[in-house]
Amino acid sequence: MITKGTSFYIQRSARAALKRQDLSQVGLSELTGTKKTTMNRYMTDSPTPIETITHIASVLDDGIFNQQMANLVFNVLPVMESEVFSDNPHALEFLANKEEKERQGRQLEALYILSKNAECMTKEDKILLTQFVAEFLDEMLIETKLVLSIIERTGYTFSDMISQRIHYWIQVGYLKKKE
Repeated sequence: MITKGTSFYIQRSARAALKRQDLSQVGLSELTGTKKTTMNRYMTDSPTPIETITHIASVLDDGIFNQQMANLVFNVLPVMESEVFSDNPHALEFLANKEEKERQGRQLEALYILSKNAECMTKEDKILLTQFVAEFLDEMLIETKLVLSIIERTGYTFSDMISQRIHYWIQVGYLKKKE
């Protein structure tokens, strides 16, 4: 659980986001209402409070930065940054298909195991389910990067796309209606 007052070092990620957004550190300090000297400390050698990270992420609205901060603060899915694979929709689609086929290879086996009563599952069953989940996570990472790389080309942001899709998710029952 993140408590008020928790701080993190965000220098590398924040500088990369500024570069992607073609924004200066001074520009960010103006947009966030943060003193230039304070922003300079966050960008060089000081930890940044979680409240400030949230505000910076909101102002930048940079999908990669937002995902990096979610990973840093909440330990959720990390952003896929690779020195091996190209960061373009064609390469990512290929990788997504590869990962999907590997996961599908284990899917029947996993469904069979999941049809067992929990008390009848063996240690080997649990290992096989863990491998199935691991391959699912591989696929999710690639799919997330693919979506982000395509969104970059649309002129929309990740937040815009989520906002546009929420109504549909509520309509089909993926999400509860807001009260």
